[in-house]
Amino acid sequence: TREIEPALNDLLLDAEKGDEVWIITPYATMNRLSSLKRTISGASSNGAKISFVVRDETDQVNPAKTHLKEAIDNGLKVYAFRRLHAKVYWFENTASIITSANLVDGSFESSTEIGLLIEAGKLHDEIREWIENVIKPGLRSLSTTNSRKVSTSKSKTIIASTFGFCIRCDTSIN
Repeated sequence: TREIEPALNDLLLDAEKGDEVWIITPYATMNRLSSLKRTISGASSNGAKISFVVRDETDQVNPAKTHLKEAIDNGLKVYAFRRLHAKVYWFENTASIITSANLVDGSFESSTEIGLLIEAGKLHDEIREWIENVIKPGLRSLSTTNSRKVSTSKSKTIIASTFGFCIRCDTSIN
């Protein structure tokens, strides 16, 4: 249990610009996991392409978006997946962790958890195939802060959002 969070932090710290990272966990309230939140934000800021997937339920989506706001502002992509139960942390060039631990305080403070670190190789590649074939088709985007510069003049910059969200149900809209 005590080795999972430091292993995640180390793998995030090793993620380089352009590296693909998948953080898949149904529950991510992370109230007291401030070190991990900062590391996720830092890796996003440094150019790692991080996709963060939570269970598609309002009581999971909203805390994830709240606790990861800084990382989202730094480029983190947040998604929801219906009936998600898997906990998989995949790092393109280094390793994967498959674990029982969600990214909630209790997983690291009071639960007995187990995790398996899988170094880059055949099984690591098969996990990426699982992400491509099982997870990606069921994703709903939650990242609503992405925008792109449309035009610039001496007096103003116009920003156009690439997508928005419904203020009533929080569903993403292209």
